[in-house]
Amino acid sequence: MITAKNETRSARLSRKGTGGFTIVELIVAAVIILIAVFGVVSAVRKSTEMQVNDYHRRQARAYIMNLFETTFGYGQYFDGAGAYNPVIEGIVHPITVGSGITINDITIIEQIGDNPPLDGNMSISVQPEVKIVDPNTSVNVHVITITLRWSEVGGVGDSLKLTKRLADSS
Repeated sequence: MITAKNETRSARLSRKGTGGFTIVELIVAAVIILIAVFGVVSAVRKSTEMQVNDYHRRQARAYIMNLFETTFGYGQYFDGAGAYNPVIEGIVHPITVGSGITINDITIIEQIGDNPPLDGNMSISVQPEVKIVDPNTSVNVHVITITLRWSEVGGVGDSLKLTKRLADSS
């Protein structure tokens, strides 16, 4: 038989047990919060890396397009005897048709804002190609390929390769 005194005491004990958190509940909550924080930090870091990588790709594309427009025209840069003489970073780099060059350790783009500069290597090749216009006519074409390679955040390498075809006017 339960007395009134025992009922009151057991009712008080059950009320005390429901008022707080157990250590297991606190540990589980802390683990969940830590996982969420690490997830947010990881997402922000990846987003920043992707933004810098995108910035570098846009800058590399602009640099290559600028080289095509200013350096690889026929006129003064193609001597008609099968050689280009592009001026890159103030230095003449002779390239014969059918070969290529590699320019190592160049800064492609200066640092802008918080973005790191685009440091890397550039290779340029000029390959001959014959384009048949009709059965009686053909045009000599030079295929110019410029490839930029650089290292991104975390040591991951990236590259961009663009090709342009120029008809031989000689």
